[in-house]
Amino acid sequence: MSWKFLLGTDYFGRDLLSRILAGARYTVGIALIATLLSAGTGVLSAADSSTAKTINLPEQALNFNMGTIVGSFATVAKLLDEAATVPGTKGLMLTFDDFVEGIETFGKHIQPLMASRASRLKSAA
Repeated sequence: MSWKFLLGTDYFGRDLLSRILAGARYTVGIALIATLLSAGTGVLSAADSSTAKTINLPEQALNFNMGTIVGSFATVAKLLDEAATVPGTKGLMLTFDDFVEGIETFGKHIQPLMASRASRLKSAA
């Protein structure tokens, strides 16, 4: 490495920095073209009932709040029941660190404690 070749040279004596910058120019260009094509296609194919358009309607307001619910099974069930009583709430999206383990734990230990799910659990049994 020297001041003349900041990243050094390859086995053939070619400057690595200039080769990286030349390659990046093509990569960025291709990425820009792909982005513009996909954005243009998405805008042109958007239907009147598309999610993006219905989110903007007041009666279809959507709010993605991220939060973490921590506590005992009973506490988590109670907090989810409270969230279900918020006017206009039609559903909640849950995520788990380990999906399979999280779903099994939710189904076995939390969902049976939820008052808002009691009627659905009885009809499923």
